[in-house]
Amino acid sequence: MRLIRQGRFVLTAVSFLSLAVSSFSKVKQFGPVIALRPVTIKNVSYATSGKYFALPNFITAGSVGIFFVSSSGEIGSIPTRLSDRNFSRTAGVFYYFNPKDNKPAMVYIPLPELLSGYSVTFAPQRDTLAIAGGEKIFIYDANDWRQIKNITITANTTRVIYSPDGKYLAALAEGIIYVFETEKYTLLYKITPEQSHLFADITFSSNNEKLAALEYKSVLMDQTGRVRVFFSKDGSLDRNLPYLSDRFGPTPNRNFPLISYSPRDSAIAVTVEKSFGGKVFLIKSNDGTVLREFKGLCHAFSPDGSLFAAGGKVYATSTWTILGGFSSTATSLTFSPTERVLVVVTSENMKRYRIEE
Repeated sequence: MRLIRQGRFVLTAVSFLSLAVSSFSKVKQFGPVIALRPVTIKNVSYATSGKYFALPNFITAGSVGIFFVSSSGEIGSIPTRLSDRNFSRTAGVFYYFNPKDNKPAMVYIPLPELLSGYSVTFAPQRDTLAIAGGEKIFIYDANDWRQIKNITITANTTRVIYSPDGKYLAALAEGIIYVFETEKYTLLYKITPEQSHLFADITFSSNNEKLAALEYKSVLMDQTGRVRVFFSKDGSLDRNLPYLSDRFGPTPNRNFPLISYSPRDSAIAVTVEKSFGGKVFLIKSNDGTVLREFKGLCHAFSPDGSLFAAGGKVYATSTWTILGGFSSTATSLTFSPTERVLVVVTSENMKRYRIEE
């Protein structure tokens, strides 16, 4: 392979090309880098309004940090180490104010310590925050961040999501799916996995009609998984898609989401977590045909479906062109619903990336 020499630097043609491509990347990191403590962070969730996003276990193993996003898309720089003296308490809510302009930069919600980590999600129609962990779901009103509901399910409640129309709340506990209506949060039905299986994650279709679940065999050395699709209204089975080719690692719900409908419901993205690394499959939602494969521990669709992130890269879904990259060690991702911004969480920090047109 031809070498390009310049002074004492030696570049191969391939590495030179990669440098050239990176210089034209449309994915640009911006704003402060938020350092993270060595705690379990299962996911990150953006509010529909775009005014804030939630990061569980940000400060301690029993907390949720809500970051305020300004009208210009900026967030405050939060110190790595925080104490009670850094917060102002109002009506039981802890606020961190930016020292530069004395505006609230973050809300801190203290919760019972949970080393396995909480997961978070915002309701689509209003800025209501649901937090899942332990045996409970905690629901908060974002207008004043007061707790408005407390739902007890069972031990090891790992995941909670809202349907796109906000009528349903689905939770995952001990590998079983629980679905509630959201007017009074009454349980409508539950779905149990097939024998020797557990559910690892859930997602609603964009038209609200379907609830897809990632189910895996809870058998040692045979932890293969598949997608099962149910009707949202009553939990009846619509179809079972074929098993995926790759096996899951021993704990296949360390991070979320593991499964997501594309915004037009024609495809489903599935993350297969492994002991080392992972893989993301993009499959047809009607028959499970594999359309694309990516490396990585997480994935995310932009709300309008124009962007997809996985394996440290952002793609334009119209052509599947790579627009640019981010950390390949990312464990959780989410797009802003109001701007072309991607939030990336690794074990060490949280960064935000702007995707240029």
